[in-house]
Amino acid sequence: MPEQIITAIKENNHNSMDILNRLAIENFAAGHHEHVLPYLHAAFEMEPDHADTLYNLAFVLNSYGEKELAKRYLSFIKNPDEEVQKLFEEINEKSLKNIQTLTFLLRRLEFEVDLEETKLAIVRKLMENEIDETLVKEVLNTSIIDKIKVLQSLAIICFEHGLHEHVLPYLHAAYDLDPTNGDTLYNLGYVLLYYGEYELAERFLQQIQQPDAQVIELLKAARGESS
Repeated sequence: MPEQIITAIKENNHNSMDILNRLAIENFAAGHHEHVLPYLHAAFEMEPDHADTLYNLAFVLNSYGEKELAKRYLSFIKNPDEEVQKLFEEINEKSLKNIQTLTFLLRRLEFEVDLEETKLAIVRKLMENEIDETLVKEVLNTSIIDKIKVLQSLAIICFEHGLHEHVLPYLHAAYDLDPTNGDTLYNLGYVLLYYGEYELAERFLQQIQQPDAQVIELLKAARGESS
């Protein structure tokens, strides 16, 4: 049984990582797939940033059709080489360079570094279809701390530059993370009002717990009331 072998390897070998990885690869090649992930998971638990283990996990998970999980393990590799990049592109059909560029831009957006330049770079990437919601979600999950702030910023950037197909998806993603966030609710109300969705705009604006003068003005507009 893999569990007994794993215990014996951990107790008696200094190079446990290499042995566990080798056993996983040999079992994978021999078609004994029930033994592959137990060995790799044991290696991962021992050393979560071990590059070979992360690559092997990604490789076998991809072969099993678990693409999202495979990408997650690949994203943990600190210094990806050409082989890692090739596997990433095979899984994701997006270049690793795109991921790294988007991570760089979203971190700059999060920490407001060279903000105008960063916004313009994001707009260019969106217009060239090098950024999509799936890619953004992936980077947010792996690399961004203040996810709601970044999602709101992306929505505003898209709104200001006429990329309206992206605005509501980013705001709804922010809303899903925290339905009580006042800024998200205000932004949803504002853009929905702009798009002519008065009832929906009112519904979000009414959820704001402490409405200020701006919120009250938007609510009046959504209800068709004169100021």
